[in-house]
Amino acid sequence: MNSRKEATTLKQFRLTIRLVEGLGLLVSLFFFFKAPDQITMHFNGNGTGDATGSRWLIFLEEVLLVIVGEGGILYATHFRKQRELTELPRILPNEWSLIVAVVAVLVLFSVLMGQQIAI
Repeated sequence: MNSRKEATTLKQFRLTIRLVEGLGLLVSLFFFFKAPDQITMHFNGNGTGDATGSRWLIFLEEVLLVIVGEGGILYATHFRKQRELTELPRILPNEWSLIVAVVAVLVLFSVLMGQQIAI
């Protein structure tokens, strides 16, 4: 029974993070198909683009989002095991903070992708 509680709570947390990562992939695909062959990769202090790259680089943001999300999952799993909270049947406040952080990164990257393809 205890392993079931652990599995359910951690599965809910992992599923939430991975759903955000999946949404990030959909956003990346949307911008990829709307992007020209060359996109802006760097903006100078005036806000104008001064470096370009292939539109395939739009997926760099998705890779970074997955790294942040999976790092959050590893941290949360380690946090629960270290403090013997694996049986607690709730998503912890620090786990909610990680979910909010991953969503914030997704929003930030979505805005950046829009600027990169000049929407």
